[in-house]
Formats: sequence, C-alpha cells, structure tokens
Amino acid sequence: MAKNNKEVKHSAHGWTEDDKIASMKVLEQNQRNFSSTAKELGISRPTLYKWYEQFWDIYESKREYINDYVKTVSAKKLVDNGNTEIMVGKTRELYEKLLNHFLDNPGLIEKLKGHEKVQLVNVLAPYVVEKKISLGIKKGEEDHEEEKFWNSIIENMKKN
Repeated sequence: MAKNNKEVKHSAHGWTEDDKIASMKVLEQNQRNFSSTAKELGISRPTLYKWYEQFWDIYESKREYINDYVKTVSAKKLVDNGNTEIMVGKTRELYEKLLNHFLDNPGLIEKLKGHEKVQLVNVLAPYVVEKKISLGIKKGEEDHEEEKFWNSIIENMKKN
C-alpha cells in the first residue's frame, strides 16, 4: 500500500479507459506535474507515466469530449454522494452570514477597494435575488436596511 513511506490512496485497478484518459485533463491542469497529479488522483507516479504514454495523444484528440465527460462524472459524483444539497445549504448559509455582516457593519463597505466591491456585488447579488424569489418578495416589499446596503455599495463604487 505504501511505497517509499508515501501512502497511495487508491490503486489503479478499477479505472476504466475513459477514466484514464480523463486523468490526462488533471495532468494538464497541473501543468504536467506528475507528482502532484498522481497524488491528487491517488495513484502512483509510475502508473501515471504509463497512462501518459498510452493516453495523452487520445486525450489531445478528444479534448472537448473529455471535458464534457469529466464535468458529467464530477456532477454525478456530487449527486450520488448527496453533497449537492449540503453544499448548496452551506453556501446559502455563508452568503447570509456575509450579507448580514455587511448589513450590521455598513462602514466596512467604505474600506473595500473598487474591485472588491464589484466582487462583493457579484457574489451576493445572485444569492439575494434567489432569496427574494424563494420568499416571494415582490418589488417594493424589500427590507429597508438591505436597500440601504446595496445603495451604499453603489455610492461607494461611484467614488472609486
């Protein structure tokens, strides 16, 4: 199980040919760093070198298909493990804490740089819209504090 005191998480057994070809995407994302890719995939470096020799050319010729395959497999793993609901819940919880933090401390917005304010809006706006839709809040029924919050961000962005 362990070679040179380095633990290998998984064996290469059970990997389909498509999985091996898809592993080339990970290798490419890691700038062909075999050590970190092998560690990330949980296989030995010699195994990854062998797969590279066998499958790199195939990966390059089918890159678009492989990218779609990897996205599908990743999404399926999330659904199979039931992690999507947990992740969505934790993300909403985090957004709500972040939004409340800025609502409770309006002076913090002034301390943000222009690009940081843009990032804040890009992150929080979809959450706020989704929350309003799920709660059935119609235009004109918005919370006054929240409206002041967004207006203060816009005003601060105009200053920078």
